[in-house]
Amino acid sequence: MNQEVVLDKSFAKADNGARYLIIAFLVWPFLGFLLALRNLRGRLNGVIIYLFFLLYGLTFVINPAMDGQRYANNLKAAYNKSVSYDEFLPSLYAENGSVDLLEPGLVFLISRVTSEHYLLFVCFAAIFGFFYLKSIKIAYQQYIESRNFNALVFFLFFPWIIPIFEINGFRFWTASWMFFYSSYMILVYGNKKYLLLALSVCFVHFSFLSLNIVLLLYLLLGDRKNIYFIVSILTLFISELDLQGLRELAASFDGSLSTKANRYLHEDYVEYVTDLNQSAAWFMKLYTPLLFYFVLAHLIFVYIKLRKITVPKSFLSLFCFSLLVLSFSNLSSLIPSGARFRSVFMLFSISMLVYFYSSIYKMPKLNWFVIICAFPFLLKVLISIRVGADTLNTVLFMPGPVIATMYNLPFPVKDWLF
Repeated sequence: MNQEVVLDKSFAKADNGARYLIIAFLVWPFLGFLLALRNLRGRLNGVIIYLFFLLYGLTFVINPAMDGQRYANNLKAAYNKSVSYDEFLPSLYAENGSVDLLEPGLVFLISRVTSEHYLLFVCFAAIFGFFYLKSIKIAYQQYIESRNFNALVFFLFFPWIIPIFEINGFRFWTASWMFFYSSYMILVYGNKKYLLLALSVCFVHFSFLSLNIVLLLYLLLGDRKNIYFIVSILTLFISELDLQGLRELAASFDGSLSTKANRYLHEDYVEYVTDLNQSAAWFMKLYTPLLFYFVLAHLIFVYIKLRKITVPKSFLSLFCFSLLVLSFSNLSSLIPSGARFRSVFMLFSISMLVYFYSSIYKMPKLNWFVIICAFPFLLKVLISIRVGADTLNTVLFMPGPVIATMYNLPFPVKDWLF
């Protein structure tokens, strides 16, 4: 009888907590979002967080200097064109068309309804946010296996590798989370049904066709940590790629795939990206190599430990694939815009380190090696917030009724804080 009373009280408490969370979100969405963050395992908490992502998309501020402006322009151009569904699909593979399906497909469908960008960015946030939240949850599930400060440092940094603000560059960054999530499910949980999702990511951004090949190569070769480690270190010392040879290879492709590849390898684009990187602020130039080499040092540390201990197959698979992605990113970073794959490498390596410190190398005290990493981590978070402030609308932090009436008014946080 006493046990039934205790269960009834616990269910009543849970119902009250859910009720308060819903009310908080409806009255003040930002408060509901913060409350939901306290328990990432809760189903309702996940729904609240996801809905807040949608509100971010709804209130998204277009910055003329960012990719979001191009998406908005594409939507208006599509709205003003009289194109049927039958005409749209063939145009994707025309000579000047796109090999990507998701973004142009969304633009076309929404252009049948409106030319305003709000609905488009809600859809962007819905897709990006789904895989973003799913990935955070699996990293959190790994972290709570054995909570400790070392694993916590890496888990807290994980969502900031590619934050929600990156719907501004929807195609590549959405593809990054999709590829990570599907690959993680294959590597750690052995769920091969996610292979189809992983292989379809190239239709979100064509460049992931190369990572699809890396994934298939891993599935063919298996866990060969010594070989992968040697290759990953050797590729660090390659300082130049034959871009002319890559252009000739791209020319052998058919249709829009060739056009797309040549666009990224063209001499003018190479010069543009080089100038852009050279003109970046000092802190942008500082944090990228700092972050990379600190994580690389951790991978070497993990490799040394693995020579002495036996680890679960799931961890070994994640570690080995992280090394393969590292090798690929070392090479791709020598190509204009290819350095973005370093962020994909970070997703795998940081999630692997969460796994390592929570389940393999458990330490109750904070490791000095991890403490050193906190500096580049914090710098990356601050830079992400600063960049996100351009598209983050002040309206998003207001009560629900205000958001409902003022969502289309651009008040970027940047104007208030920076």
